[in-house]
Parts: sequence; structure tokens; C-alpha cells
Amino acid sequence: MKNRSKESIKAIINQNSDLESAIILTSSSDIGVRRNFGRNGTRFAPTSIMACFQKLQNQLQWKNINVKEVSSQGLEQEDFEGAQIEEANAITDRIKNHSRIIHIGGGHDHAYPFLRAVKKHYSKILILNFDAHCDTRIDDRHHSGTPFRNFDEITDQNTRLIQVGVHLYANSFSTMSPLKNIYQMFITKEDKNDQALFSELSQHLTEIDKDTFIFVSLDADGLAASEMEAVSAPNHNGFTQTLIRQTNKFLTTNYPENSIAFGAYEYNPIFENLSQKGARLISSLMYDFLEG
Repeated sequence: MKNRSKESIKAIINQNSDLESAIILTSSSDIGVRRNFGRNGTRFAPTSIMACFQKLQNQLQWKNINVKEVSSQGLEQEDFEGAQIEEANAITDRIKNHSRIIHIGGGHDHAYPFLRAVKKHYSKILILNFDAHCDTRIDDRHHSGTPFRNFDEITDQNTRLIQVGVHLYANSFSTMSPLKNIYQMFITKEDKNDQALFSELSQHLTEIDKDTFIFVSLDADGLAASEMEAVSAPNHNGFTQTLIRQTNKFLTTNYPENSIAFGAYEYNPIFENLSQKGARLISSLMYDFLEG
């Protein structure tokens, strides 16, 4: 019988760093979720997702995929904000000259060190946050509900943030209050289906400067619970994976010269069923993103 593993994604992971490669950064920590009183377990997400991703058969253009862990759960337990800076430094050294980047959490708090690292290389940033929550909470400490508010404190007016699929009843007035530097807009879920959400979003995805770094950030609890139940807050009225696939395809097709990152956060395999459907869903989104 033919050994299919030789033709799988696993066969090209960390094989030759000298070749043109995509990069997958993993942040295997859930301290930020627990600081936000979320459910323990998202630290296992990168391992679970990568186990599914490696089994996929390789028909990608990439000759190599670098996979690197960039966070430290132990350090976060001792000094969370300090650990975020260390994580940002680790990411900074690895994303330079990569046009396709994937970041897997862990909690959504890891989006902050990721963006902090991006800011060191790019002056213009467009963030598309697909989420039930804006994650711009006003709080006196960093956690999984504050990453974009935290980034707002250190960035400038060259950053745009489009919040897609958020529920008004899941966000307070203070959470949705204006940011200091980032231009923010909301595309709320309400009764809109995927196509209506994408149609509204696509109106804001025209004439993106080729020097703009594009970050597609998916918080798994924005997905419909029928597709993604293994999260802290399963979503009874979420969007589906089709919206993410359509957006990523639109961006990679229309802006091939831009550096684009896809981040997936808040998947919690402890609450998964035996089908591993959540990990399989995210791993297939990763594959589609790299396929372009």
C-alpha cells in the first residue's frame, strides 16, 4: 500500500528553511482566557489543529512550511504583560519576508503580541476581526477580551479595524466605544447570512495599498455552534466557515502582493466531540488560505 504520509503536509513541515516557505506560528497558552474568566483548555488548540493539518494531502504551492512556537505559558503565569512583549519579540524575528503567515492560539489575547510584532515591519495595517465579541474591552489588565484595545494604545492612525459578525447583545457600550488611534467600524451579525455579511465587508476591501499588512483574525466563537461548539461561548447565531473562506480567497486573489496573515483563536479541544470537527474545520481553513 502506498505510504500517503510521504505526500501529506507533514512531509514538508520544517524540512528546509532555505526554501521559500509559509510560516505557522503557534501560541499554546490560555492564561489570557483564564484571566478573562473563560474556560481552561485553549492551550491545547495548536496541538490538536496541527495534528489534523499535518494529515492533509499536500497539493499546495509551498515547498516548506515552518512551524514555530512563540509563547510561554509558564512565563505568562509569572508576568503576563511581560510575556506578551517576549512573544511579540519572538514573532518579530520570524515574520519578516513572509507573505503568508498563520497564527494559531490559544486565546485571542495572542493577537496583541502578533500585531505588536507586525507594527515593527509595517506602517499600515488592516485588521478584519471575525468574532461575536469586539475584544476591545476596557479593563485594567490584559486578557483575551482586550487585544485590540491594547494594540490601540501603541499604534497610530494608519491602522483600520473592521469588526465582522459581532452581536450587540454580547458587547457593552464601553467595549464598543471609540478607540484612540485605530479607525474602527462594525458589521453586526443580526439577521444577516454569510453572503450579506461578505457583501457589506467587500465594499470596504477596495483599493488596499500594496504596503498594507492584512490580518484576518478569527475568534472561533464567532462561528455557528453547529460548526464550532468547542469554545467558551458557543454561538447560537454565528456565521459559518464559508464567510472566512470567501474572504481569504478574495484577499489572496485580489491582493497577491500584500503580506496577509490568518489567525485562529479560542478553539478549545477539551470541549470537542469525538469527530474533531472544530480542529478539522480550522485546519481546512488554514489549507485553503495557503492554497490561495
